[in-house]
Amino acid sequence: KGDCIDIPLVKEKIKFNEIKDAQLGEEVYVVVKTENMPGREIKMNLKQGGATKVLTEKEDAIRVIQKGRNAYMFTATVGAFTKKNTFSNAKDFENYGIAKITLGSTDKDTNTQYKEALEKVEGQRTQLYLAMDAEPANQNWLEVKYEEVFDNRPNLWYYGKGNWFELKSIAKWHHPVKSPQLRGNYAIWAPERGIHSKNSKGRAKGKHDGLDLYGPEGTQLYACVSGVIYDPCLSVGYGNALTVKENYNVIYLLFNVFL
Repeated sequence: KGDCIDIPLVKEKIKFNEIKDAQLGEEVYVVVKTENMPGREIKMNLKQGGATKVLTEKEDAIRVIQKGRNAYMFTATVGAFTKKNTFSNAKDFENYGIAKITLGSTDKDTNTQYKEALEKVEGQRTQLYLAMDAEPANQNWLEVKYEEVFDNRPNLWYYGKGNWFELKSIAKWHHPVKSPQLRGNYAIWAPERGIHSKNSKGRAKGKHDGLDLYGPEGTQLYACVSGVIYDPCLSVGYGNALTVKENYNVIYLLFNVFL
């Protein structure tokens, strides 16, 4: 019946990148490196930092979502990530406590309250910090060491000026341009471009399949594309461009300047 060829399964690797801010409603991982704490449960809160109340009173915890439930306190068990995941490098995290949370609440009113509070402050963002508590067995606090100091208080991270974790408001939706001219309705600005049949006069090479947005010079533009930039270039015909891959599709973005 023919020869069989075994194709080895290539497992995906995982990497966690440290961040200093995130949006309300965004899903993030809290990654805690430990030593000699296998199986220990780590308890955590995200608390209001800064000098004034925004989401809640200063030093009070805000709500997050863990495993589909609202929580002021969320947890991570050291080594659990390694046991439950099949990433090729999962064993690298056997001494880590890793919690996946969503920055917000399952309660619509609470999310609205947080969103409105963020929109009222400068920059539409607030400062938070992380309080962490690895409670030892039998209340023997000598088993727990934070940053070379034996203590019976929660350890604070992202705490203090220059270190805060910032929570930002949800971005507002904007139409791409005011009164945009789409596909073929742009004779005022670019009559030679757009969708053409193969027999169109002056367009012998076929039709243009792209979705074009045209507007008068100076029109403010908002755009949001999720993907991976893999080819920044200077297009001879169009100017500065970025090529983005998203779900195996290729998207071209044109800019006056690169930032």
